[in-house]
Amino acid sequence: MTGEDIIIISQKELRRLHVIQKVLEGIIKQVEAAKILSLSRRQIRRIVKRVRSQGSRGIIHRSRGRPSNRRVSPKTGERVITLSRTQYKDIEGLQWLIQAIKDPQTISWTERMRIRPQDTTELLHKVAKGGQRERKKALILLGRMWGISINTLCLIFSTSLKTVRRDWKKFNDMGAEGLSRRRPGPAPKAEDETIKSAVFSMIHSPPCEHKINRTSWKFEDICRCLSQQGVHVSKNLISKVIKKAGYKWRKAKTVLTSNDPKYREKLNRIKSILSTLGENDRFCSIDEFGPFAIKMKGGKRLVGPNEYPQVPQFQKSKGWLIVTAALELSQNQVTHFYSKAKNTTEMIKLLDVLLERYRGCDKLYFSWDAASWHASKALYKKVKSVNLSDYRAEAQTPVVELAPLPKSAQFLNVIESVFSGMARAIIHNSDYQSVEEAVTAIDRYFQERNEHFLNHPKKAGKTIWGSEIVVSEFAESNNCKDAKRR
Repeated sequence: MTGEDIIIISQKELRRLHVIQKVLEGIIKQVEAAKILSLSRRQIRRIVKRVRSQGSRGIIHRSRGRPSNRRVSPKTGERVITLSRTQYKDIEGLQWLIQAIKDPQTISWTERMRIRPQDTTELLHKVAKGGQRERKKALILLGRMWGISINTLCLIFSTSLKTVRRDWKKFNDMGAEGLSRRRPGPAPKAEDETIKSAVFSMIHSPPCEHKINRTSWKFEDICRCLSQQGVHVSKNLISKVIKKAGYKWRKAKTVLTSNDPKYREKLNRIKSILSTLGENDRFCSIDEFGPFAIKMKGGKRLVGPNEYPQVPQFQKSKGWLIVTAALELSQNQVTHFYSKAKNTTEMIKLLDVLLERYRGCDKLYFSWDAASWHASKALYKKVKSVNLSDYRAEAQTPVVELAPLPKSAQFLNVIESVFSGMARAIIHNSDYQSVEEAVTAIDRYFQERNEHFLNHPKKAGKTIWGSEIVVSEFAESNNCKDAKRR
């Protein structure tokens, strides 16, 4: 065997060669080889191609024998040598620094380094393995620990005095680990609650309210109207705020904008009611969830390795449900039952349930969206009858007042957020075997939620209802309906 036939490979490369040979022999596939070697399929294809054309030599890393990409540039080394020979008297310290650049593990430690062995070891590690920025900082600090003056280090590494002093102070205060900590910058504008609130409040209102003769918003109009209110935003920022809320602009300008000409009037009335709500008054946000089929549902879930959950596209439904519910805002309590349809009869039934539950209160406010069965003659007749003084005196029920939301303003209905939290917690990723099993899960969810908020009226906690997308309070900028989950 000639000298040219001898190939020196590492243990790691030998293992790779063994696996690649199996691929070439057809024993395993390239996908399996990628998993075994923890490489991408693209890289496996490249290695297979090289081994097929070059033989065993193709497994050798092509960077072998080449200068390292992490090496200190020759310019820096030459500059250190030049400066050490011409301008600086601290020849011994500079020679030590050159040795630190060439081989950090062979340098001698000073007394100051021995006092801080852990930090010195970390700095030497950064010189050997760190990025360009980390190596530069580590070399400057090692030079200071040796005793090289700050001015000399500034000239060698082309760094300002302010930067060296700042890093030296940070090193003395927090050690070597403190060098990698960066000062946190300002929060992105798209996450600023003031800007988000202003943007969504503007989008929710109809353009005609701002003297714009359009039925939908344009970016330019929103920017101009917000600017008049003292909030200066760009088109790009508005787009980011909307995207973070889970919407695209084409959908947002349709589903997040009310077309009610009395939008501001109705909104101000609800705000006025909530701002003057008495201790013995109750304000209920009302809506229906469903109908939804009882079958296997998809969604995000935690799975083990090599597990791929599947949800059949076509399934036979085990039944269906409609949840009719009311969220009382002052105590954060949900009252619910199950309906067979969405109609006036169910609304009258809900009214009776709430009158019984809040017997003894002074006023009971009903707030709901503009669905037809929420504003029927039969419902108005029922409200008028329960507000009669004779009926109230006998039944001890509160006065019922209606505070409807503006048209196409489901995003302001607070109970939508509760429904989204419920769907996220117990509907998505579910596989209930019967309607009764689903009913039990929903009942338990609302029971635990009500108990929690009775015991912790000001603190939501981190239980499953903490996933509700907005807090249970009315606000003009609310997006209570989750764009991703409902």
